[in-house]
Amino acid sequence: MAKLIISNNLPFTHVESEALLNLVKLLNPAALNMMVMADSIADHVMKMYFKIRDEVKTCLANDSVSLNCTCDVWASPNNEPILALTVHWSSGKDAELKVIKFNPLILSNILSHTCF
Repeated sequence: MAKLIISNNLPFTHVESEALLNLVKLLNPAALNMMVMADSIADHVMKMYFKIRDEVKTCLANDSVSLNCTCDVWASPNNEPILALTVHWSSGKDAELKVIKFNPLILSNILSHTCF
């Protein structure tokens, strides 16, 4: 459930929404009793964050790690400029590729707060 919340940029309270609870009830009524509340999801997400943060720190401390950054800029349907950044790295030849995807930024929101 935490990965669903994170990957879709949903509020923690989404797990308590009537629509989600109705979906869970439809798919498996017994699972409704196992649903967690927003506070529990928030705690789990923070634990995931600290675990990944520590993995990244350890990985980046290794001299054999190379970071590859990509960025993409495009316009939304209403012509808002958007920037997306992704960082890829691997700690060795046979290691799993790690990826961090940052939420796209609407550049006009940032630029409107920048003084030139």
